[in-house]
Amino acid sequence: MRWQRLLSFVLVGACVQVLAAGRNRDVEAVALLESFYDGSISPNQLVNRLSYLGSTRFASDQLVDKLRRTADVRRRGAMLEVLSQIASYSEDGERALLRALNDDALGNRMSAAKALGRIKSTKATAPLEGLLGDQATGARREAARALGVIGKPRSGPPLIAAAKIEDDLETRVVMLMAVGKTGDVRQVAALEGFLENSSESARLSAAQALCLLGSAKGQAFAKKVISSEDRLERLQGVRLFEGTSLKVAKALLTPALEDQDHAVRAAAARVLAAAGDESKVEWLVIQSAKQSGPEAVLIYESEIEKLRVEPERRAAILKKAGLP
Repeated sequence: MRWQRLLSFVLVGACVQVLAAGRNRDVEAVALLESFYDGSISPNQLVNRLSYLGSTRFASDQLVDKLRRTADVRRRGAMLEVLSQIASYSEDGERALLRALNDDALGNRMSAAKALGRIKSTKATAPLEGLLGDQATGARREAARALGVIGKPRSGPPLIAAAKIEDDLETRVVMLMAVGKTGDVRQVAALEGFLENSSESARLSAAQALCLLGSAKGQAFAKKVISSEDRLERLQGVRLFEGTSLKVAKALLTPALEDQDHAVRAAAARVLAAAGDESKVEWLVIQSAKQSGPEAVLIYESEIEKLRVEPERRAAILKKAGLP
């Protein structure tokens, strides 16, 4: 019984410490927010410091409360910019962001769209689909990107319709990619039409969307790009499988692991790892350790960084492989 009481005291003490640490972080977050409100620190500085503290959820709620009571365009713009990077879901937050989609300031509409995508607001699908017809290019682009993140099949038709009449190439690319992310297989035929587009960017984005939707024609297009004699085209071909299933990616990217170019090999391994092939994380770490030139090492390290491999895991991989 004595050891049980001792264990209880230890656990209670640990809980108190955790709660105290949480309160201290909140206090620091409040101070940072006050500095942000008075203009002492920029939106990006606030985001970085909140992320370091681990207080983004707390700060998101505080910013939403402030946003609801703020009419000043400049202040709203700054708060929405921060929320576009740290927003956490809440009903109040969702309502405030939906209202911001109607702000006159373009930057506010763009940030609100991005934030709604971040919280994957299903209530935002209809308003964002409406924003695809906004007069401002930036608003159309962010609306399309957000709809892709939310990923509802119902958004497929308005996105493909918008892409067909979009005159800004970058925005059209985002729209086509978003179609693939919605999972709406009914748009396969329309996307296949873009494979003959005069714009290379449109062709590639349509192919990537088709790969996401499991289209055989899209995969055949991507396979042709991967087989190019040009290393940059082969690299583009590898990236067409970003976000696809492991089955699809593995079937077509495995040969790329033997490519003569380090960038193509590393990108292929990273796409496979992101699709769920954990062995390719080990492959990347080992390949990086085996390189003698700094340029090659940097290529592999860049892909490893995208996977956020923890130092402890890297050390374990190298130890298992008998590498320093």
